[in-house]
Amino acid sequence: MANITELRSKYPDYDDMSDDDFAKAFHSKFYSDMDYGEFYSALGLKPQEAPSGTSIIDRFEDGGRIVKNDETGRESYVNSGYATSDPKRIAEIRAGGGDAGSVSKRGFAEDIIDQTGELVARGASALKGVPFFGSYFDEAVGGLFGEDAASATRAAQEAREIVAPKTVMASRAGVGLGTGLAAAVAAPAVATAPLGTSLAPRIVAGAGLGAGLGALEGAVYGSGEGKTKEERIESATTGAKFGGAAGALFGPLGPLVGAGAGAIGSRLATKNARGIAQELGTKGEALDLLSQASRMDAPVAEEAMQRAGQYASLGMQGPATRNLLDLAASSTSEGAAIARQNIDEVAGKAGTQFNELLDDTLGGPQAAQAVEDALMQSTAGQRGELYDAAYEVAIDYSGDAGKELESLLKRVDVDTIRNAEKLMRREGQPSEQILAQIDDAGNVAGFEVLPDVRQIDYMTRALNNVSPTAAPEDKRTAKALAAKIRKATDGIVPEYSEARELAGDVIGIREALQTGVDAFKGSKVSRYDMEQAMKDMPASEVSALKQGVRSYVDEVMAETKASLTDPNQDVREMIKPLKDMLSRSGITKLETILGDEAGPFIAQLDEIYSVMSMRAGVAQNSKTQVRKMAQEAAKDRVGQSTAELMGERGPVTGLIESIRRQASDTPSQQQAFEALMGEIAQPLSRQGNLDDLTRQMFELQKAAPQLQRGRNIYEGGKRAGTAGAIALTPAMQTLFGAR
Repeated sequence: MANITELRSKYPDYDDMSDDDFAKAFHSKFYSDMDYGEFYSALGLKPQEAPSGTSIIDRFEDGGRIVKNDETGRESYVNSGYATSDPKRIAEIRAGGGDAGSVSKRGFAEDIIDQTGELVARGASALKGVPFFGSYFDEAVGGLFGEDAASATRAAQEAREIVAPKTVMASRAGVGLGTGLAAAVAAPAVATAPLGTSLAPRIVAGAGLGAGLGALEGAVYGSGEGKTKEERIESATTGAKFGGAAGALFGPLGPLVGAGAGAIGSRLATKNARGIAQELGTKGEALDLLSQASRMDAPVAEEAMQRAGQYASLGMQGPATRNLLDLAASSTSEGAAIARQNIDEVAGKAGTQFNELLDDTLGGPQAAQAVEDALMQSTAGQRGELYDAAYEVAIDYSGDAGKELESLLKRVDVDTIRNAEKLMRREGQPSEQILAQIDDAGNVAGFEVLPDVRQIDYMTRALNNVSPTAAPEDKRTAKALAAKIRKATDGIVPEYSEARELAGDVIGIREALQTGVDAFKGSKVSRYDMEQAMKDMPASEVSALKQGVRSYVDEVMAETKASLTDPNQDVREMIKPLKDMLSRSGITKLETILGDEAGPFIAQLDEIYSVMSMRAGVAQNSKTQVRKMAQEAAKDRVGQSTAELMGERGPVTGLIESIRRQASDTPSQQQAFEALMGEIAQPLSRQGNLDDLTRQMFELQKAAPQLQRGRNIYEGGKRAGTAGAIALTPAMQTLFGAR
């Protein structure tokens, strides 16, 4: 190798360079793989001698060297512009291959941080990552505390960039993401703007919003980085370009990623709800509607289910579930048709049980008039014989009893006597005229011929048949007089008493029968009337009263059964007798009539009423609130996004379904509504074990808040995703070195 002199003669253009600088340049270009110390000696250059008492232990290209004190062993670094004996700095220089400039710079930065305070320097550096305004932080400090404070802030920020560049980058990116996210969430219009009803609009909206906000933020922030007008313009332009590009990239991804994350969170939150959905064979909007309706019926649901007993179904919880079943069963879906069939079958069973219950408790169905006619016909012969025998007995008026009877007969008015004669003529009774003596005032003074038993019987009948328009007092006194005359006659003619007892039995039975017919007809027979009527009532009359009730129910049912198959009639009339008997007044009357049998009878009536009322309900239009709720659910089904479907059905199935929907015609809202109703109808109409149904009911009630929480999580995920995409733009500018 040529020495330094020979080399310099070959390269006269570098005469202005020192031997050391020339050696460094030549080594770097041609002999960089050779140790510089060996190269330096090979050129014939003599290393600078170390000070007396020291030894050179390391030499670097820039002429810097590390010397060691021979006595103390302490090391020092020295070059033409910098010297230090700090072991930390020397170690950094050695590690950096002699880059004393960087070490020196770092040392100055650390000194600045020490003077400012570690915490303050870290805070000032991190706050520079705030979107829009972070680059103006030093100016803000200067505005509050003066230019020296602004200079110190800038120095601290720059020092942190030298000392811990990676930490600074991470902290600024974190601050940018956090503050950007908070700002986006706090602005609902901004947060939800990119959210469309399908994938394509969402991407377009997200890209547009992200690019716009990113460019704006980049321009505002970049302007704050410059010191002069020209620098501010240049920095703002650069920031806008980068921010717009980053926003366009991340903007459309945020809502989808957020929706996907929200869907996962929603599935976790609704795990238990999906369990009851699987058990009921439903999902999605159908489960939501079922749980909401069940929640609305919660105050009365358990009692209603218990009353339904063996006929219980989830559609019997209360008005909300019944209205929902009504709405579902009125749709044209296959599921609704199956539900209607289920309801009809159950109603048929309940109707059969109702008739059997009435037959067992009250007797078989017979028309009340037919029962009365049969009773009168069956006793007519016997009654006729007894009365004919009594009519042949002569009355002894000579005794005290006879005189008492004669005194009572004188109290009968002329009109009653005439009415008695009319009754006898009408019935063809062979009797002479009642020969009464009338005084000037028109009253009966006596009799030319005292009345016989036949005439007395018809006189009492006439007294009991006082005109309906007569005053109540006249009716009362007439009946009382008739009773006294009959009692007096009974004492004289026992045959007359025997005939009347048989006739009285028939009349009592006839009256009991009519009381039963009228028992549940509004207010015809009050609870008090029923109590009084049944006091000391013989068994024959009790049986007749029950038969009267049975006759009434059968008559009502006969008039309304046709409505079961006629959708144009109000089927609720079918359950009128049930409603009458299960009213508060009706239950009291049943307890009076049936005694110990009333409890089980009423419990079965409750079960039958539950299924009958449900059957009646499905023939009617639903309530507005429930219909609106269902229609909104159907609307949601039509407009489900990819992420929503993935959250509901799982990632793979949801994605496939989304592709299928987008590749085919999207179902109309009406189609979606019909399908939804079909899913709802069957769980509501399905009978089952009462304990199982009650458990399912409680699970549905608990599912409602779970589903709402799941929806909130999902919607929150979408908002957070959008906000995160917006906030990510300034963070990415920091991470990629754009600020």
